[in-house]
Amino acid sequence: MSSSLSEDEFHRMQMQLLELRTTNYELDGQCKKQDRELQSFKEKIESLDKELQKANKAIQKSKKAKEVELLIQENDQLQRKLHSQEEEFRLQNQTLMQELSTVIAANENHEKEIAALKENRPLEDSGKQNDLVELESQIRRLQAENSALQKKCSADSENKGDGDDERDGTGNSLDVNELSLSLATEKEEKKLLQEQLTSIEKTLKEKIKNLEDDVEKSGDKLKKKQESYLQLHAEKESVFTELSKKSEELQAARERDQKYYTDQISKVQQELEKSKKSLQEFEAEANKQRTQSEQTIASLQQQVSAANIVESQHVKEQTDRLQQQLQQLQAQVLSLTQTRDDLTVQLQASKTAQQETSDQLLAVQKERDKSIEDWQEVNKVAEKRKTMLDELANTYQRDNAGYQEKLRALQEENDAHVQAIREAAEGEKTRNMELDKIKRELEEVKKDKQSLEEARSWLERRLTETEESLQNHISETEKQIKQLKSEHEEMVESLTTEHAQKIESTSNEHKAKIQEHCDKEESLRQELEASQGEVSKLKQEIKDGSEEKKLHEKKGQTMLKDLKRQLVSERRRAEKLQDRLQEVLSETRNNKSVEDLLASNDGNESLDRSSLSSWSAANSTVRDNSILSSPQSPDKSLGADSIELDQEHSELLARITDIQQEKWNLEEKVRHLETSNAAMAEDLIQKSQIIQHYVMEQRRETKQPVQEDKLTLKKVIDLVNKHEDQNLKEMNRKLQNMLEETLTKNMHLQENLEMMSQEIVRLSKLQPDSRSSDQSGAGATGS
Repeated sequence: MSSSLSEDEFHRMQMQLLELRTTNYELDGQCKKQDRELQSFKEKIESLDKELQKANKAIQKSKKAKEVELLIQENDQLQRKLHSQEEEFRLQNQTLMQELSTVIAANENHEKEIAALKENRPLEDSGKQNDLVELESQIRRLQAENSALQKKCSADSENKGDGDDERDGTGNSLDVNELSLSLATEKEEKKLLQEQLTSIEKTLKEKIKNLEDDVEKSGDKLKKKQESYLQLHAEKESVFTELSKKSEELQAARERDQKYYTDQISKVQQELEKSKKSLQEFEAEANKQRTQSEQTIASLQQQVSAANIVESQHVKEQTDRLQQQLQQLQAQVLSLTQTRDDLTVQLQASKTAQQETSDQLLAVQKERDKSIEDWQEVNKVAEKRKTMLDELANTYQRDNAGYQEKLRALQEENDAHVQAIREAAEGEKTRNMELDKIKRELEEVKKDKQSLEEARSWLERRLTETEESLQNHISETEKQIKQLKSEHEEMVESLTTEHAQKIESTSNEHKAKIQEHCDKEESLRQELEASQGEVSKLKQEIKDGSEEKKLHEKKGQTMLKDLKRQLVSERRRAEKLQDRLQEVLSETRNNKSVEDLLASNDGNESLDRSSLSSWSAANSTVRDNSILSSPQSPDKSLGADSIELDQEHSELLARITDIQQEKWNLEEKVRHLETSNAAMAEDLIQKSQIIQHYVMEQRRETKQPVQEDKLTLKKVIDLVNKHEDQNLKEMNRKLQNMLEETLTKNMHLQENLEMMSQEIVRLSKLQPDSRSSDQSGAGATGS
């Protein structure tokens, strides 16, 4: 069948199909670019939302109002405890001072008594002098102990006020050495004094018993007070350590939060400025493109709606999955924000994200420029098509009045186009509304930023207030500690032992915490590496999918070019048929024209067969392409998506087959009409031959009697007149009958021609519908 086609027609058909494919794929590319732009803007909005969520989470973490309130309450309770303990210490010191004053008064009384006894009893002067020496030595010893204890308390208070973090054991070791030396000297002095006291006690037991009882009572009281003092001092140190740790943690957290907030605020401001600029540019360009795209968007949206829905569903599902994965990764990354290394990693990631966003913006601008060029090309093609349609309409108006219906149909189509353009304009209005929503969201982001800054300032004020209160409290405690004067040797020993134990315990805990943090960092790094590997795999899969889509698009372009060539050839064939029909109407009386018409009918049959073969070949190629493209799509899609795509693909193929069957039926009807026209032409030829035969026979009959009857002129004249009259009458009758028959047949032929013209108009109307369905099928196969 394809051998009957000429090379020119075949090339024209191919060119038409290629042009149709190119236009279809250009439109698909434009729709995909628009979808990509929308997805890029949606991703930007999602990234901004995620950053806002991060900022809110950080604010929530930094605020922790309940924890801060609990800490403040604990601090208040501890301060109250310290005040109560200080009051107890004051009372104890007052009692001690009172007891010392009583002891001093008793000593003075004893001295007076001794002086009186010296005057009365000179023999006992030596014993009383020894007692006075012992008492003076005890007083000196107590004063030395008090001074040493005061120095120790002042040194401890200074060490605590200067920095609780620097308790590494350096200063305490020096103090312990000094105290150990002083203790050794004091012990030796005590031993000597005790030996002297034993020698003196033998002489003055009676007088010293009362003093010993008083001293024992005061010693017991002092021991009890010292024990209570040690307990309170230990509690005080624990409270101070806890407060210092908490204050350090709060300061570190405040610094971290300040750095984090400043970095995030700067990033958000930069991104907001960039997004504002991009939105302004996009709005200006959209307003410019709106006037250009209103003429073409309707037809494009009708052709690409099915493909867009499927692709948007795939893209949405992929974006949802990626968002879930990104949220998981972000949750893991938020746990790492407590360490400084993780903060540096986040800063680097933010810088790379900014670079990527800038690259994406450049790519979006390039795609936008390409889309503008593509739309201009589509407008040119549409204008060319309009000119062709106008020319065809003029030709049809010249041929027959029946083509007015086609003009009405074209007007309805134009109205439909206008409605589609209006719908596209409404869609763009909705897009503008979405842009306004985005602007509002940006304003809300600014408001949230201002609220964050206010919260940060409030936290800073609270921290400064707490620091001032802590400093005041520390100053008060230092003043109160300076007032403490008396401590015992057991207190010093217990303090040294407890301090060493605490240092060891804190060092062990610090090492354990360091090991735990190292283990956590290693595990988190491994998780980050695994997540990065998954992200790289997903990127590779996306690249493979894009390459496969490009291959399908190329195949679809080739199919469109073939279909365009076929359409051009069919249009030319229709024009030839119209010319031949006009020739048939004008040259029905000439035999040669009839024979030419028969030959043309034979040629038309061959062209119809060739066109059918070309359509069948194109159909087979479309089916092959669809069969080739269908097994590739489920490999990428998942579950229900692949099933839906297969169903839509099968429905499109079924529609294409139904449309092609309708075309074939119409072509068969055209063939039947052409055969009927050929039969009518053959009948006309036969009847013309019969008429010529009768005319020739009648002429011969008129000549023979003239040749035979040469006898008499009268007979010849009579015979001639009679024969001529009779022949003329018969010829008139026959010619009248033939004319009636030809008139009736011409009427039938005119009716058949009208039917043919109506069917041609209907076929021309069906061709754009079938073309749009073929393009949609080709777009589905290409997608």
